[in-house]
Amino acid sequence: MQPAAGTEYVHFTMIAIAQLARTRYRLAQDKRGEAMRLNWGAVLVAAIVHWLLGAVWFTAFAAAWTAGLRMAPDELQAAKAHPNFWPYLIALLCNFLLAYSIARLLSGSESHTLFRGIRVGALVGMATAVAMVTELVFELRPRSFIVIAAGYPLLGCVLMGIILGAWKPKANAGLGHEVSAS
Repeated sequence: MQPAAGTEYVHFTMIAIAQLARTRYRLAQDKRGEAMRLNWGAVLVAAIVHWLLGAVWFTAFAAAWTAGLRMAPDELQAAKAHPNFWPYLIALLCNFLLAYSIARLLSGSESHTLFRGIRVGALVGMATAVAMVTELVFELRPRSFIVIAAGYPLLGCVLMGIILGAWKPKANAGLGHEVSAS
């Protein structure tokens, strides 16, 4: 059976893509011992820095953010009078999971640099911000509230990417594997 005219190029391109994918997969498998290791100290520091950024961020934009919450003034005062620690703990846990995700994506790449960290952090931050914007738009929130709420994880993920990209795991000379620099 004769191939249709013009399909030789498509067939050749598909073979080239498959070979490239196999090569990249083999490289990732070969480097698994060293490239896939995480710097847990950097992950923890990045999560805490993002958490502290939240305190600064929401304090700086407190008036516009609380206006967008749509809480009655007496309800807002009651919440401020009896603070609950669970939201802060959950925020720290979520920041840790975001830092872990950025670190995993960074460790799977071929290079571990400051600029790669910024790129990965920006990508994760944009994904998080876009998901938040989608939800908040359907809740009919004010634009200022949406920008404040979605801007925080975007900036925070870029900041975590900077920390994770700059703080490279140290290589262990005896084993040839990377270990945490913490």
